[in-house]
Amino acid sequence: ACSALIDDLNDRGLLDETLVVWMGEFGRTPKINPSGGRDHWGNVFSVALAGGFTWIVSAALWGFMIGRAVPAVLFVRARLRLDKGKPVSPWGVVVVHILAVGGVALLVMPSWLPTTAAIAALFLLSRAIWGLSAYRWRSSVKALGFMETGIGIFAVVLVAFGFWIR
Repeated sequence: ACSALIDDLNDRGLLDETLVVWMGEFGRTPKINPSGGRDHWGNVFSVALAGGFTWIVSAALWGFMIGRAVPAVLFVRARLRLDKGKPVSPWGVVVVHILAVGGVALLVMPSWLPTTAAIAALFLLSRAIWGLSAYRWRSSVKALGFMETGIGIFAVVLVAFGFWIR
């Protein structure tokens, strides 16, 4: 059904003007359960995009999504360990966020992404610094998952807004 939709939009010449987004509401746990499978995990989910942009802008958007997803997974993992009282070095997470900001900045400089993408990446960096500090608030796993989902949606909306005001 998904490929038929994309084929239909392409045949009608509408694929370059239409952004198709598929999103899941949960991912899979990184560890295998006793039954040999993996359970649902609300802290991570998948996104697939099609159409809407030229290939270079699409590749830049994928770069932004990777620059958002990888640091976010590392942040959530470190945050959960920290909230359980286990030792965590936040520097690795912060360095990965800084690398993500740099990568997004490289995609913004040739105008492949709007400036709001860099603002979103800086927001994610500040969230990581504050969220792993002694000043963070304690929260449940569920609350952390909802917070990360909201922050991810905010980052995507900020980038979309940047494309809209271009």
